[in-house]
Amino acid sequence: MTGLEIWLLAVGLAMDCFAISIASGILLKRTLWRPMLTMAFFFGLFQAIMPLLGWIGASTFSHLIESLDHWIAFIILAFLGGRMVRESFKDEDCKKEYDPKSLKVVLALAIATSIDALAIGVSFAFLGMRDFSEILAPISVIGFVSFVMSLIGLLFGIRFGCGIARKLRAELWGGIILIIIGTKILIELARHNRTQPYYTVNGLIFGTVYNITYQYDGDLKAEIDEELKRFDGSLSPFNDTATITRINRNEDIVPDTFFTNVFRRSMEISKETNGAFDITVAPLANAWGFGFKKGAFPDSAMVDSLLEITGYTKVNLSEEGKVVKQDERMMLSCSAVAKGYAVDVIAQFLAKKGIKNFMVDIGGEIVARGENPKKDLWRIGINKPVDDSLSINQELQTVLNVTDVGIATSGNYRNFYYRDGKKYAHTIDPRTGYPVQHNILSATVVAKDCMSADAYATAFMVMGLEEAERFADAHSDIDACFIYTDENGELQTYYTKGMERFITKK
Repeated sequence: MTGLEIWLLAVGLAMDCFAISIASGILLKRTLWRPMLTMAFFFGLFQAIMPLLGWIGASTFSHLIESLDHWIAFIILAFLGGRMVRESFKDEDCKKEYDPKSLKVVLALAIATSIDALAIGVSFAFLGMRDFSEILAPISVIGFVSFVMSLIGLLFGIRFGCGIARKLRAELWGGIILIIIGTKILIELARHNRTQPYYTVNGLIFGTVYNITYQYDGDLKAEIDEELKRFDGSLSPFNDTATITRINRNEDIVPDTFFTNVFRRSMEISKETNGAFDITVAPLANAWGFGFKKGAFPDSAMVDSLLEITGYTKVNLSEEGKVVKQDERMMLSCSAVAKGYAVDVIAQFLAKKGIKNFMVDIGGEIVARGENPKKDLWRIGINKPVDDSLSINQELQTVLNVTDVGIATSGNYRNFYYRDGKKYAHTIDPRTGYPVQHNILSATVVAKDCMSADAYATAFMVMGLEEAERFADAHSDIDACFIYTDENGELQTYYTKGMERFITKK
C-alpha cells in the first residue's frame, strides 16, 4: 500500500470514532478537555492496537494462502465498507444516552469502534507486510488519525449538535473510502497477474559489482542507483563527505538512519560474538594494509598500541544519537557489514514497489525473495575457496536453493598478500590485533536479513572452525556452511543441520 492509501484507510476507519465522538460531544454540551482527550486517546490507542493484533495473528499463516491474499484483503475491506454504508442509512438518533465522562464507557466504546481495525490488520498480513517495521508506520497513522478525528468529532458535536451531524453521514464516506481501496487492490492484482518481465540491472558500488534481478513492469536502475548513492554517502569510508568519514574525523554530527541502524546492529552482534565482530577494528585493518588507509607493516608494539583504541565497548551512541568514543583516535569501519545492509536496503526498496520476486546481489551478499524467472527457487552458488586475488575462479563448491533469506559469505582466499613467505589475509581478529591463521577458508551464513548474515560470516572467520560450529549450532535463527582444510590439506565442508535443506549439490 502507498502512503496515500494508508492515510485514506486511516480516515475510513476513523469515521466510526468520528461519529461516536460527535454524539459524545452533543452529550457533553461544553468543552471539557480532560474527558475529551481521554476519549480521543483511547480511541486512537485501540485503533492502533487492533490492526497490530490482527496482523500478528494472520501473518503466521498468510504464506499458506498467498494465491488468495489480495482477494481476502478485498473481501475484508468491501465487507467493512459495505456495512458502514448500510449503517449510515439507518434512521437512528445521534443523541445516544451514555456518559462520555465515564472511563468504563470510553473503554467500551473504544473497543467497539476498533473491532473493524482488527480485520484491517489481517488484510495487512495478506498484502505482504512481513516485518514489524513494515506494520509500524500504518498502525501509527491509523492511531494518530483516529485520535485527531475523535477530537474533531467531539468539538463538532459540542458546537453544532445533531442537525448537521446527521447531514455529514460520516459512516457513509468512511465506507466508500474502504470500498475504493479494496477495489484498487483488485485492480492491482489484475495488473500483477499479467505476465511481467524480469529485469536485470547491474553496476558498480563500494568498489564491487552489483547485479539485481526483479519482476516488474519497468526499469528501476536509475532509482536503485540513487538509493545506493544515498547509502554510499552514509557508510563509505572512501567518501570524504560520508557520515562515517565525518565521525572518524570526530566532527560533531548526528548520524543518519543508515549509519545508526548499522551501528546498533553491529553492537548487538559484537556482544553476541564476544568481540569476534567489531567495527572499531579500522585502525588495525589500516595498519595491516586492508583498510581505507594504508599503514606501515606493524610490529607487536604497534599492534598493542592500536588495541588500546579498539573495542566495541569503548564506543556508543548518546541520548542525542551522536557517536561517543572513549578515545578520539578510534575509527570505525563498517566494511564487514555495510554491503549486507545495502542489499537489505535495496530489497526493502523493491518490496515497497510491490515487487515480490527478486534477487539482490552486491559483491556476493544476497537477498532472494519469491521465485526466479523459471518460477523456481533462486539458485545461489558458493565458490570453492582457492587463492584467487583476481576473482577469476568461479568453480562452485555448493549450490543453494533459497528464497526469502539473506546470504553472505566471508573468506580469506581473495583479499590477501604474502610477506616473507607468509600469507596475510584481510580478516583481522579484533581481540588479538593480528590477521587470523585458522584452517577455515570461507563461511557462508543464511539469515533473515543480509546485514546480520554479513556480520556473522565475518565473526565466524575470526572465531575459527570449532568456535564457529558451536556458535552456529546454538543459534537457530541462522544457518551456516564452513569450508575448511583438514590435517591433510584437503577441502572439507561443515553444514549446520538447518543449512542442509538449502543444498542441491554438494
